[in-house]
Amino acid sequence: MTQSKLSIFIPLYYNDSQLHARKKDEEVDEVVYQQVMKTSPQCYICSFQFQLTKSLERHIQQIHTIDLSSLGDECALCSSVYPTTRTILRHLRNDHRLDRNNTLKQYAHHRFHRLNRQNMPQTKPKRPKKRELRQSDSVLVDLEEDLIEQFLQESQTATRKKIEVVPSQHPPVVSSASKAYYCSHCQMRQMNATSYQLHLRQYHPEDVVKSKDEVHKKRYYCAQCDISKPSHTGYMKHLYLIHRAYHP
Repeated sequence: MTQSKLSIFIPLYYNDSQLHARKKDEEVDEVVYQQVMKTSPQCYICSFQFQLTKSLERHIQQIHTIDLSSLGDECALCSSVYPTTRTILRHLRNDHRLDRNNTLKQYAHHRFHRLNRQNMPQTKPKRPKKRELRQSDSVLVDLEEDLIEQFLQESQTATRKKIEVVPSQHPPVVSSASKAYYCSHCQMRQMNATSYQLHLRQYHPEDVVKSKDEVHKKRYYCAQCDISKPSHTGYMKHLYLIHRAYHP
């Protein structure tokens, strides 16, 4: 039987430059790790650090059994209340103009107060203070009030105005009698062709039959080959294609 050989991989450095580069990379990694750990959120109960705030919340809820949803999200600088952690971080960045490191520090301070507030009697969360209006905001408010007043005045004057029609600019009035359809039997007037056809079908059905026969009898006959066409368009096409002639 052959004995199995155990091979161990040992990194070898052929010169000092490779060894120095390896140590330098390890030092850089250590510095980056320390910076990340400084800026990462930390649990104030067990001093355990996390990379994400969600991981810190999950750790506090599962390990320390503290319900963070029952506590209020309050800013430590202006005492404004916000529903979620994301909104308070956005508030610290945008309203207080804090960078990422200061934002995380304020967030940690906010978390510390939330944990200490658990043993205190429950009180209603404070309402956010009204932000003082800047000059641009006051100008916008004044402009909005002016626009509302102008709209109300225009709406009131529009209802009170009377429409005045100048006779010279008004188009000529066409009487409805010139557009009407008169029945040849009873002289009844109909305002459109549809109602006139309904009147004929109801009271004078014989005229409807005659009109249909006249339509079928009305055909266009060719003088050269005695072919009839139901329409003038078909008749003209027949003359142009078959007889190469144009009939006006």
